[in-house]
Amino acid sequence: MSFEDAVTNAENGAFIKIEVIQGTKSLGISGYNKWRKSIQVKLTEYARQGKANEQLLRYLSRIFQKPIRDVKLVSGTTSSRKLILIQNINSEEVNTILRNIII
Repeated sequence: MSFEDAVTNAENGAFIKIEVIQGTKSLGISGYNKWRKSIQVKLTEYARQGKANEQLLRYLSRIFQKPIRDVKLVSGTTSSRKLILIQNINSEEVNTILRNIII
């Protein structure tokens, strides 16, 4: 199993399973959780008034070079486990970008 298990095709983009760790000193992708089949992302914000979710969406928008309107939180608004939809990109493109970050 590899991190590619966290990424699946969607009708107009790609879904990514994300597990967030809040309140860290640095922002970024920290690895892959093979048990939950999710990408781990460290956030400097805490889940207060949606700040952690906002930071996650902004960060993903930046690394996938997509406008913020193309990055959607599908599920997990109040959970550390989230499903994100990145529109106008396919799973192969997502995996290529993640491969350069994770490995």
